[in-house]
Amino acid sequence: MPSLNINQIREILPHRYPMLMIDRVVDYSDKWLVAVKAISVNDPVFQGHFPHWPIYPGVLILESMVQASAIMASLSLGAKAEDSRIYLFAGIDKARFKRQVLPGDYVKIETHTLRRMRNVWRTAAKATVEDEVVCNSELLFTFQELWMIHPTAIVAEDVVLGENVRIDAYAVVQSQVKIGSNTRIGSHAVICSHTSVGCNNHVHEFAVLGGDPQSIHYRGEATKLRVGNHNTIREFVTISRGTVIDAQTTRIADHNMIMAYSHVAHDCQIGSHCVFANGTNLAGHVTVGDYAFLGGFTLVHQNCRIGAHCMTGISTIIRQDVSPYVTVNGNPPSAICVNSRGLVRRDISQKSIHHLKKVFKLYFREKMTLGQIDAKIDDNVKHDYYVSDLIQFIYSSSRGVIR
Repeated sequence: MPSLNINQIREILPHRYPMLMIDRVVDYSDKWLVAVKAISVNDPVFQGHFPHWPIYPGVLILESMVQASAIMASLSLGAKAEDSRIYLFAGIDKARFKRQVLPGDYVKIETHTLRRMRNVWRTAAKATVEDEVVCNSELLFTFQELWMIHPTAIVAEDVVLGENVRIDAYAVVQSQVKIGSNTRIGSHAVICSHTSVGCNNHVHEFAVLGGDPQSIHYRGEATKLRVGNHNTIREFVTISRGTVIDAQTTRIADHNMIMAYSHVAHDCQIGSHCVFANGTNLAGHVTVGDYAFLGGFTLVHQNCRIGAHCMTGISTIIRQDVSPYVTVNGNPPSAICVNSRGLVRRDISQKSIHHLKKVFKLYFREKMTLGQIDAKIDDNVKHDYYVSDLIQFIYSSSRGVIR
């Protein structure tokens, strides 16, 4: 039977004497909790309620019930008292008091979740003394951030922050930076000048976004980094700004996962829903299509193009373009197969996957030219959107594609 003592409760709730109303949690799950509160005549509330006939106030019984519910919610979220959120009473329904609580009573509090909508909980709670009901009620409570910018963080005065932006301890946000709503900047992360970060991103600890480009052509120009929405950027990732000899802006679109120790160099253009596994390194001027998956420690030469829905194996060194919808692996790398599993996950039809496999065999296995392929395949295959996209990508490649 799981339980929590008072020290463990203090690690969860920010309340302290005289407003900590739970002494012990005797059992719990993520949906329900049982706690106890011992009532002593030495509680300061009895100095005024009432000195001649001490009765424990009903509002404090309700407070105990809400604190028990907040512990349950915190346990389900993995939250702790040192986190930046506090729980707040939002409503009481159907409250009924059945019995007085007096000094010496041992109040048992039982609560369970009725419904949760985002950050709002509705619970049903009951307080009893010796199995006799003291109070029962439905409770509504929520939480809000106690601090959004940690006092040790350094944030320039001209930084533009959206709603609910959280900046953790020792993070640095330099001037001329914009950060969108609901984005979190982890501790010790650095957001450099001329960087824009969209909404609902999580930049983890020690990442550096918008650093000076590592280019011999860079002369201190105010180039830019643009990061879209819903991206996860893990520990020690570095992403450089652009240079004036190219797009002047490095761009990361939406819903990307860039894992620890990866590097995105100047002027790269990254699509949406991409995954860069740990240690992936992109040189400058690289373009990556949507849903690309780069295996751990993939290295990409400058000016290469990485096609949409492709996949690279671990430690692959890319010196030419990677065709869309294809898996490449090895050193030197070669095209292994169509990335069928990835395409199925993207709800691309089996018919289109079959067409891609047919073209893959002709071009990558039999080494036919695109002209020969055009003469060999029928119109149904030619006019397939994904086949057309693949052939157009190959036609437009200036570096050649990995075969």
